[in-house]
Amino acid sequence: STTDASSKTAGAVMVAGGIACEKKLHVGTSITSDSGDLSLVAGTLHVQNGGTVTQGTSKSTGVTINTETGQITMHNASLGAATAVEFTVTNSKCAATDVAIVNHVATGTGKYIITPHTFDDGSFKIAVTNVTSGGLTDALVLRYVLVKGSHT
Repeated sequence: STTDASSKTAGAVMVAGGIACEKKLHVGTSITSDSGDLSLVAGTLHVQNGGTVTQGTSKSTGVTINTETGQITMHNASLGAATAVEFTVTNSKCAATDVAIVNHVATGTGKYIITPHTFDDGSFKIAVTNVTSGGLTDALVLRYVLVKGSHT
């Protein structure tokens, strides 16, 4: 039908064989699979609620960014040889059961290990380790995506 199906039902629609959609499927709040997998056969999973933040006075200075995905530009303070530093990302979208994918995407030599850890309701930490034999002064650009998780 060419009409908007969402205006025709107040509850759930259950189809035993599945639902096919040739263009876009718009969902008001969430898609849930009670059993089985949710698969993306082709295309892109795009989390659209992103943001940016720049670190303040040092590489250990915490940042606040309240989006599911985002970009963090780190301070350019020196990080010594074979040294790690960590900072807190305060984020209201983060839960203690979540995980994050964090990548170093720009600026710097690629001589770093980036490790997200210590997830809590409202925050997580990122450790950055210089794996070279000399100090580095890069204002690293990191991108992250929060992935919702559960221990149950």
